[in-house]
Amino acid sequence: NLRSRNDTCNPPSQGGKESVPEQRWGFADRRQAGDDKAVITVDGAQDLVSALARARSGDTLKLAAGTYDTDLKIRDASYARGLTITSEDPDNPAVFTGNLEVANSTNITITDIDFEASPEVGLSGQDQARLNGSENITLERVKIAGHIPTAAEGVDPYSDEAARLKIIEGYGYGTALEIRLSDGIRLVDVEITDVRQAVSLFDSENVTFDGLDMHDVREGINMNDVRGVTVKDSHFYDFKPWLPLNDPANDGSGFDHPDMIQYWGVNSDTGVHDITITNNLFEMGEGELTQTIFGHMGKADPGVTATNFNISNNVIFNGHSNAITIGGVIGGQINNNVILPNDDIPVGSMTRIRISSTVSDVDVIGNVMVRTNGDHALQNWTDEQKAAQNIRIEDLTLLSRDPDSPDYWRVWQAQNADQLLGGGQGGGSTGGVDLTGSSSADNLEGGEGNDVLNFASVTVAGV
Repeated sequence: NLRSRNDTCNPPSQGGKESVPEQRWGFADRRQAGDDKAVITVDGAQDLVSALARARSGDTLKLAAGTYDTDLKIRDASYARGLTITSEDPDNPAVFTGNLEVANSTNITITDIDFEASPEVGLSGQDQARLNGSENITLERVKIAGHIPTAAEGVDPYSDEAARLKIIEGYGYGTALEIRLSDGIRLVDVEITDVRQAVSLFDSENVTFDGLDMHDVREGINMNDVRGVTVKDSHFYDFKPWLPLNDPANDGSGFDHPDMIQYWGVNSDTGVHDITITNNLFEMGEGELTQTIFGHMGKADPGVTATNFNISNNVIFNGHSNAITIGGVIGGQINNNVILPNDDIPVGSMTRIRISSTVSDVDVIGNVMVRTNGDHALQNWTDEQKAAQNIRIEDLTLLSRDPDSPDYWRVWQAQNADQLLGGGQGGGSTGGVDLTGSSSADNLEGGEGNDVLNFASVTVAGV
């Protein structure tokens, strides 16, 4: 733990002498006259404690490869020119089995380090990583992996003992990362997996998630009382909630209510503002169906609002009807998103955009999804409804499940070849399918395997 709130931290001492010779850390060789920056090589967990205590503003700590059966904790430390903690070999990173904590600290970058929870840490219920009361903290090329309980460690997911906050066999437990009371947080190319909650974000501002790789978790990003949150160029996939929403044993009481990204107003003091979710890929994949982007400000105190949302240029393949569902938002845009079911699902459950009556001053332009019906269908909004809430709905492309429609869409299966491509011809066998397109506009969604397409003239639009 660091002791000083200023640029330097007091080194440990014994009898007036430094406990670790300076040359061991490379100061004599690498810190030149007039240059107070250094590259400090750390050989193991015990060395790390001393290296952190000696580090100055502008230094870089390079951790040798290996497993560090300890926590990485930095408290009450400020580095005007930054402190970088990284692996000596990014291709063979240092691996921590303990927790990461950065508290009341500023200007710290942690790169190319893995945090893979030991069973003890993974089953403790603690946040595996926590950024609290800190500013300008960056995690880049970092992996945070929880621990999946075994049958000996957790209860049977179908037993009467199982509950959402209990340790359940085969399901992630605890939270990967909590960010609280912080400003200027950046996660770049961070992988999060094997936990119950991937990210909890509270009372913070200017937080960026760029290039997230989030998979095999029960819940994604949950946020409350935040401003200036950006989620971009990220991949959310293969979520594993307990129990799956379409599992017959899930009666809707007490089980996970999974979302890839969620905001809410319960117990909110300041609301949710300036949210950007753009250029992401959300897919059910081999996981279970979840709500994709969901939130509302229900139960928030009067005057606590959500404002200025930008949900644009995302691709969503999911099995839940709530692909993009927002409530309580004033101002923003939901533009140019492609929303498709993960499978052939009933029209009443078709993935869609839903806007509640508590939303106003929002543009919904250039989105693509499969036609659905019901009260929440965008094409059924009347001019009076749109005018009342100042909602602009334009350039909505509704794909059809009618094989005779030029906008025909269907999850690809070999046996559907004769119905594909608006009058084109199809055929093939288990080993592959050959298709000939019609003279009209043709849409084709490929599946697994190597697909070969031949065109006389084509415009390809997609991801």
